[in-house]
Amino acid sequence: MKNIDFSSLPSSLFESKVQLTEGLQYLEFEGAKIAFDFSPSIQPCENLLVLVNGYQRNRLDFRAFRKKIEKLSPTTATLALDNRFCGQTTVTSTETLTVLRMARDV
Repeated sequence: MKNIDFSSLPSSLFESKVQLTEGLQYLEFEGAKIAFDFSPSIQPCENLLVLVNGYQRNRLDFRAFRKKIEKLSPTTATLALDNRFCGQTTVTSTETLTVLRMARDV
């Protein structure tokens, strides 16, 4: 698999307003409006755990797991996203979903 070149990401992506509060948010990126939600840590944050489900499974599958993370690691924040073609993510691109595509979306 080829390496991901993050320098190729559009600079406008880094200007997007992502809120560090709970709740559903969207980020437009390379032909998709990606749905995600952020759950802040209970104590001062030391870690961020990004939760990515398998193809055609949505971020809501992580609800019980997130509650366990809160108890076991109160300094860990979580971010869960809906992959392309599932959940509340919408896609306008005709690009095939690949592992590389999913990695770029994260």
